[in-house]
Amino acid sequence: VYTGGNINLEPETANTWTVGVVAQPPRIPGLSVTVDYYNINITNAIGSIPAQTLLNNCVDQGIAPADNPNCAAITRNATTRQITEVRATNLNIGRLFTRGVDVNVTYGFDLSNVAASLPGHLTLNANGTYIFKLRTLTDTNNPASEVKREGVLGDPQLEFLATATYAVSKVAVTWRTHFLQSQLFTWFSGIPNDQYDRMYTGDRFYHDVSISYDLTEKLNARINVNNVFDTPPPPLGANVHQGLNDASIYPNLGTQFFGTITARF
Repeated sequence: VYTGGNINLEPETANTWTVGVVAQPPRIPGLSVTVDYYNINITNAIGSIPAQTLLNNCVDQGIAPADNPNCAAITRNATTRQITEVRATNLNIGRLFTRGVDVNVTYGFDLSNVAASLPGHLTLNANGTYIFKLRTLTDTNNPASEVKREGVLGDPQLEFLATATYAVSKVAVTWRTHFLQSQLFTWFSGIPNDQYDRMYTGDRFYHDVSISYDLTEKLNARINVNNVFDTPPPPLGANVHQGLNDASIYPNLGTQFFGTITARF
């Protein structure tokens, strides 16, 4: 399998429009809510199609192999017809269109507002996205070449990151939770619902924690623990457990510990 650049790429063009709203109600100091809707349509879109998707679409799409651009990326032995090469490099994939909504909510307040004896400041943040549609077409003139991506491995329809930071004096503690909605392991046009069960990753939550301390006005030390509960990637085939390709959104190294020191000059 070959991946990487492509000297034959053409510039991509896009028609996009977005609309957003920001609310900061004066009755709730410290609260900010942002909602953005986006609609993006790209032609000559530059991207890469995973090798397995190329193989699936070459066989399963209702397009003759000679006319199927997915098949053009696959080389077979002239005698045995065994696959000898798959070129999953960057290419003009034809068309990409997507629409969805991003939401961000931030709320920060002094704990003394809750009880006069409580010290410190608490900041809550939630940042999420929901994809209504994400599709690619390898041939803009052939609807049969459309590939569904929303809700498929690598592109969860719903994803959010929530953090809570408590800061007091020189210390700050942050807890972070990352949610990935269940995704279909693979998708191709014409999947027969009545012949076999589709494999899904299942919903996943990943949790991290960090503690920072201001040693001086210009020197800060931080300790991070990622994937606190050692949550594994989905137990599926095709190297999903290794976090490769579309599965790279899942941590695959277990619980990690690391520290940093930041100096400002």
